[in-house]
Amino acid sequence: MLHQRLPIVPSIALGLVVYIGVSRLVIHLLPITPHSFWLSALGVGALALVLFLFQPPRREPNHRTPLPIYFKLPAVAAVVGLLILIKGALQGFATLFPLVGVVGLYEARKGLWSICRQAPVFILGMCALLATVYSTQETLVLAPALIVGWVVYLSLLWPMTRQLWKRENLLGEAESS
Repeated sequence: MLHQRLPIVPSIALGLVVYIGVSRLVIHLLPITPHSFWLSALGVGALALVLFLFQPPRREPNHRTPLPIYFKLPAVAAVVGLLILIKGALQGFATLFPLVGVVGLYEARKGLWSICRQAPVFILGMCALLATVYSTQETLVLAPALIVGWVVYLSLLWPMTRQLWKRENLLGEAESS
């Protein structure tokens, strides 16, 4: 939404600042308990499911930025460095998304809808993975719980991705006829 009104770099920076601000606010409002974990996972998962079901497909141009690797690599290193610096202060919020995706957003600035339509798939899968690991790690220990979590994640990722491809193909057929 910001990129519709601003250039991409200020849009990314402002979006990141808002996300981190909201994350800091949620840290103080939401107690860290097993109950809040399940409430958060179910709430975020439900929102992701609604977004997945109701985001319409949209065609976007293929694009890859001509920015040379000697600019991209330091940008990625800076984002990872920032992530490491603020990870403790954020207490788990904003450590995975969007911080890791900031450089990807710049790369995909001509096709942000494509990135946004994948977010619900990723979020639903991560909620399922985290819930699986959280609920099985005491009995299975962490490594096997992670393996089971990944199986659950991939079992959601594949059919949801196929559904997105199907919607996109239907859009392409409708546009060509």
